[in-house]
Amino acid sequence: MLYNRLLPFIAAIGSLIGLELLLYSHQALYYVLILVSFFQVAILWRYAKSSNVNKEWWRFSILPVVFFSSAVLYISLLKLDNFYLIQFLFGLVTVLLYFYFRFCYYYLLRPNSYKVGSIESLSIYVNFLSFYFTAASLYGLGAFLNISIWPLILGLAIVTLLVVYQLFWASKIDLKHSAVEFAIICLCLMESALAFSFWPLNYHVVGLSLAVCYYVLVSLLRFKLLDDLDKQKIKYYLTFAGISLALLWLTARWL
Repeated sequence: MLYNRLLPFIAAIGSLIGLELLLYSHQALYYVLILVSFFQVAILWRYAKSSNVNKEWWRFSILPVVFFSSAVLYISLLKLDNFYLIQFLFGLVTVLLYFYFRFCYYYLLRPNSYKVGSIESLSIYVNFLSFYFTAASLYGLGAFLNISIWPLILGLAIVTLLVVYQLFWASKIDLKHSAVEFAIICLCLMESALAFSFWPLNYHVVGLSLAVCYYVLVSLLRFKLLDDLDKQKIKYYLTFAGISLALLWLTARWL
């Protein structure tokens, strides 16, 4: 149906409108989160209900809801005078959500036209952004509001479980046989988050540092569980982590 084909565009525009509303009223944050998330879930429920491929609409809903919510939280902490940065983030969120809903449309309703691996590939980068937005936002809230670190770590743990679960699911990894690895990776990230919380760095830098750790650890574990891990990949990701973290910490503003 033509209506189903238009839903990815409608979902993206609806998300953009919700984001733009935040510029005029921060008090609308909760309403935007609830309404946009409900709209996103409703679209994916409609797709799954009509699909002969997969009826698990809630699994498809994890990525857009977490991504949009984390982006709203992060953007709400930015200064309003960062107009161009905020608009860039609005555009980035809108485009990524459009492609995700578009891939879901093809996967669920037109599987013959779906390009294998599209949802999986997009999930890698969107979940990285979701993790960064969440980590930076929680560190920022801790700094601005002087909140205890433990509730923030708990919030980050929940998001970590969701994004890692979603990526493993999208990668078609058997979660029943990888529960131990799943738990270990989440525990390592939470320990890293706790350690980074004591660093005297800007919350953007701390969040990005933790996001780099997330990306490397999850990527290596994902390759391992897919039986595709080799020395070259290990060397690449460890080098990437070393260079990225060194650049971040050497150029960061220490508070």
